Amino acid sequence: MFIKFENLPKEKKRKIIEVSLIEFGENGFISASTNNIVQKAGISKGALFNYFGNKKNLYFYLVDYCIKILEKNIFESDAMKETDVIKKMIEVSQVKLNIFKENRSMYNFLISFYKKTPYEIEEEFNKRSEIIKNESFLKLYENIDYSLFKEDTDIPKAMKILTWTIESFSEEKLKEIKRKFRKGQNSDLLSDKFFSNMMDELISYLDIFRKTFYK
Repeated sequence: MFIKFENLPKEKKRKIIEVSLIEFGENGFISASTNNIVQKAGISKGALFNYFGNKKNLYFYLVDYCIKILEKNIFESDAMKETDVIKKMIEVSQVKLNIFKENRSMYNFLISFYKKTPYEIEEEFNKRSEIIKNESFLKLYENIDYSLFKEDTDIPKAMKILTWTIESFSEEKLKEIKRKFRKGQNSDLLSDKFFSNMMDELISYLDIFRKTFYK
C-alpha cells in the first residue's frame, strides 16, 4: 500500500518514522501537525502525502510499524521457549517493557492514543488491537507444560482465567494511563517506577494463579 515510502533509502525512512512518532506521541492524533513532521524530516508536504495519502494513513502505518517491532522482539525472544506459562507471561511482559524503555518515542506514540482521539480512529485502533491480542494469546499458549498444573485442574478453564486476568490487568493499566493524561501526569508514564510497579503488580496476580492451579 505504501510502496513509494517503502522504496525510500533506509535512513530517510527511519527519519520520517521517528519524527512522525515523536509528533503524534507529543500531541496526539488531533493536534499532531504534518507541517512539523515535514519540516523536521526535511521533506516537502507533497512528498509526505504522496507516500501516505493522508494523516490517518500515516498514523496507522506507524501503529503497524510499532506492532511489527513488538511482535518480532517478543516472538523471537527466548521467553517464547519457556514451557511454564506463568514464567512465560512474566518474561514476555518484561521483554515488552524493555522494548518500550529502549524505544520511548514508540511507547509515547502508542499511549498517546489515550489522549482525545476521533471516534473513527479509536474504533479502527481498537479493532486492530483486538485481532492482535487474540492472535498473540494463541502463540503465547503454544508449547505449554500442563503437567505443572494440579491433576484435577480443568486446563481449558484455568487458561481462560489466566487470559481474563491478563486482559483485566491490561484494561486497568489503560484506564490508569487515561487518568494520568487527564491530570497532566504524562511524565509518570515514562518513569522506571511506573514500569517497575506494573511488573510487580502483574507478578502478584500471576502468583495467585500459581498457588491456585499449580502443584
